[in-house]
Amino acid sequence: MSLLNFDFLLLGHPRSGTGFSSNTMKYLGYDVGHETIGCDGVSCWTFVTANDNYIVGRPKTSSEIKISGITRQDLTYKTLIHIVRDPFLVLKSMFNTVEENEPAFKFLEKHTNVDLTFTKIEKIIWFIIEWNRMIKLLNPNFLFRVEDDIDNLENFLTSNGYTIHKKRTAPPRNYNTRKNSNKPFSFSSNNKNLLSRLADHCLEYGYKGDTSCLD
Repeated sequence: MSLLNFDFLLLGHPRSGTGFSSNTMKYLGYDVGHETIGCDGVSCWTFVTANDNYIVGRPKTSSEIKISGITRQDLTYKTLIHIVRDPFLVLKSMFNTVEENEPAFKFLEKHTNVDLTFTKIEKIIWFIIEWNRMIKLLNPNFLFRVEDDIDNLENFLTSNGYTIHKKRTAPPRNYNTRKNSNKPFSFSSNNKNLLSRLADHCLEYGYKGDTSCLD
């Protein structure tokens, strides 16, 4: 297939805010689809891999394109945005909403070479660390922490020649695409090396690195 050309590719770990980030870009005037390709780009976690994607995508407007059969190698883009969210919130959301037999979980297992003897919670910790490491290797142009002010993203865009045309109110901070994402849960792990890596990951992206709750 011929290459699809657009401005923005947004990548993050599942449950880290790819839908929120898509809506934020639309709020700022750019048609970036969530797991669909909009006129200005796409926000899709599976595109961290170069040539694999199981998501079909459900276009919300006539201008959006399904991503079924499309992978990152089919795209050209100008600006790569790395989406991050508090790893402990990602961990909780993933644990509560994604089962180990679901395609998303299996996709992450396949592409992160996780130790299959890990518990579910240990696998998710591994996924978060490795998926973000893989994105970092792609040399993103901007790191968007979803908890931070949208102003940071707006300033980045304007400083790189993009004009802002705000179309509606900003997406709500509690935007979520899955039920039970914030349901309470408890967990533990005795894998000290993995917990140490998680603490380092938290600190690298500016989050509190206290993993004592996992001991």
